[in-house]
Amino acid sequence: LQDLMEFASPVWLLFYDAGSYVYNALSSMVFSICSLFAALFQPLISPFLLLYSYLISIVAFFRPLFCWLWKLFQVPLGVCSAIGNHAVSFCNDVYEVLEGLLIIILNRVIEICHLATRLSEAKPATTEVSMSNSLWEDLFSKLFRALRSILNGLIAF
Repeated sequence: LQDLMEFASPVWLLFYDAGSYVYNALSSMVFSICSLFAALFQPLISPFLLLYSYLISIVAFFRPLFCWLWKLFQVPLGVCSAIGNHAVSFCNDVYEVLEGLLIIILNRVIEICHLATRLSEAKPATTEVSMSNSLWEDLFSKLFRALRSILNGLIAF
């Protein structure tokens, strides 16, 4: 076991040194590439950063004003919303009452129409028929007598 340790220790140190050199080389290369990209993109990004800082300043200035206006408009809008809800409820109740009344009225009208239809289809009594026939005959006889007397008067003249 000790022979194995004597052989592995220098090999391990050799791999450790090689790995640290590779890590240092790669990290310095990545750092230089990142600094190069930062140097290239800094002029491209700086106007947007300036615009962003101006926007943040403007928003920070006007935010309390907008919050105050929002709270100011919430009260009347809440009152209007409550009144609107009550108005809708009232109109719905009126509609339901009128609908019920209309249904009742239409049912009564339909009943009256059915009653009138049944009454018109009913056969009149024989006494009513004979009385109406006698009235019509009396009326026609008087009418024809009047026409005959008018014609006789015209002929005589």
